[in-house]
Amino acid sequence: MKFLFVTLFGMMASASMLAPRPGMRDMEGARCMALLPQCMGDTSATRPSDYCIQCQYLDRGIYPSVATPMPSYYPWWYGYGMYQYPSYYSYPGVWNNGGLSNHYYPGPGNMAAGKPNIYFHGLENGQEFDFKISYKEKANELSTSPIHTKNGWSIKKSKDGLVVDGTSYNYLYYDYKLDSNKLQSEAGFCGDENSVYKKMVSVLNTMKFKKAEVDDFENYWAFKIPKGEYCVFPQEHQELSEIAAWQSSMQPQFYKRVLFALIPKDQILAKKGANFTKVPESDWNPMRGIYRNVAQADSKFQIHEWGVAFLTK
Repeated sequence: MKFLFVTLFGMMASASMLAPRPGMRDMEGARCMALLPQCMGDTSATRPSDYCIQCQYLDRGIYPSVATPMPSYYPWWYGYGMYQYPSYYSYPGVWNNGGLSNHYYPGPGNMAAGKPNIYFHGLENGQEFDFKISYKEKANELSTSPIHTKNGWSIKKSKDGLVVDGTSYNYLYYDYKLDSNKLQSEAGFCGDENSVYKKMVSVLNTMKFKKAEVDDFENYWAFKIPKGEYCVFPQEHQELSEIAAWQSSMQPQFYKRVLFALIPKDQILAKKGANFTKVPESDWNPMRGIYRNVAQADSKFQIHEWGVAFLTK
């Protein structure tokens, strides 16, 4: 499956993150230096001042005009985020003091929803429909796969999956910024990173998400939740439609939608968790996230979505 955009909860890289740090060699602008064996020679490809991939590892030291001839132990990109990205230490994104660093998640909201996956079922081969996500006040798109145009996605069912712009996908996904004040903050559950993860999986199973959908959740989130105590406030379609509304040219008979908002428990107790000011007062009933469209009783079309969100700091 191809990914046209890299999710912000995946390996994330922006222009500001990759700007050269003072005293370090920029990979794009790296030039050969005569002291390096690979840069010695008489051809235009090896003479000093020509591009050299090995130079990206060189530390120019305190003075930019003086290059250190020995390669640094770490590559030039080591200092960016101090490895606090999804491929390192299992963080869900750019992690900062119990939340996602607001600097890397543009938009007016105070929470980022990561990798909500959307699955479509009950379609016949060759069937086509349009699906669009419309964002409300203080909500905006961050990243999608495939590209979500101003008209949304034009989807066609094939034997290989969901086809968008000639490419097949098992599911579609998107990241977005939102305002946590539109979310319910009373029902949920608390525990350490392992117990809340297991509870979220249990919720998906209770809601009867398909096995492949639960497997996708487990494969992605099993190691992405930082250590700590959390309170999880699941959100259903009723809340989410006021933030990121679905618009489908074909109406489903059934749809399931849940977004797990993970808030560090210590921030809740310290009244620093935005509108999440107290631990959940009641359990969240997974049946709240399941809807049936009586008017489409003869349709087999279904839409399922799960996602996870964190406050931005």
